[in-house]
Amino acid sequence: MNVVNSVELHTNTHTNVSSDLPEGWALPELGGIVEVKYGKGLKKTNRISGPVPVYGSNGVVGRHNASLTQGPTIILGRKGTVGAVHFSSVPCWAIDTTYYVDEFNGLIPEYLSYALRSLDLADLDTSTAIPGLNRNDLYNQYIPLAPVAEQERIVAKVEELLTRVNTARERLTKVAGILAGAEKHVAAAAARTDKLTQAILARAFRGELVPTEAELARREGRSYEPASALLAKIEAQRKVVKPQRKRGESRRRRNQ
Repeated sequence: MNVVNSVELHTNTHTNVSSDLPEGWALPELGGIVEVKYGKGLKKTNRISGPVPVYGSNGVVGRHNASLTQGPTIILGRKGTVGAVHFSSVPCWAIDTTYYVDEFNGLIPEYLSYALRSLDLADLDTSTAIPGLNRNDLYNQYIPLAPVAEQERIVAKVEELLTRVNTARERLTKVAGILAGAEKHVAAAAARTDKLTQAILARAFRGELVPTEAELARREGRSYEPASALLAKIEAQRKVVKPQRKRGESRRRRNQ
């Protein structure tokens, strides 16, 4: 893989940020590319049976007949299971123990989800009594950002490899149910599969799983759009959207 020269980075004690990026990649902070929104409370007694998954910090906790989010959604544990990352391919309801992202500004949603899973977000827990994740700490996390076409290939490869890992884990679970006394050995093997998952994600976001878009473009004699171009589009788009949202919020306050 071709790697560009080292880039200047601010020190961030909560992320394992490499100073080497694959060619054509960028390293923005999360807060510079997406908005992380607060989940909304939905008590079990207020849920109406329906097809919409309801997410808490530890995953799906029920169903409802209406969604809070607009489409594919990343759900992040804010309270409770701090830093857990879940992905819903359909609109869902994220309750108030979570944050969520449902606007991706041109990024591949699954790519950002896996990028967040590759970080140690649980280490950002700053509370003492009740575990909690501060949104500003989340916004400060660096996201290794590949060109969009490369994001798609990375997602496909990660999912192929994780399918194999999950299959191995399922087989281990079956073995534990068949062989008495094998639980400890199975638990140790399952722990190794968890480490393998993190190793796959680490390689993915170092640009080591698939050929980079820069490499393919050179081989094929074509140009390509680097991640810096995507960031420029996101910045321009967010400058337009933010004032519109502020005007809408002002109208709502006047009408209250």
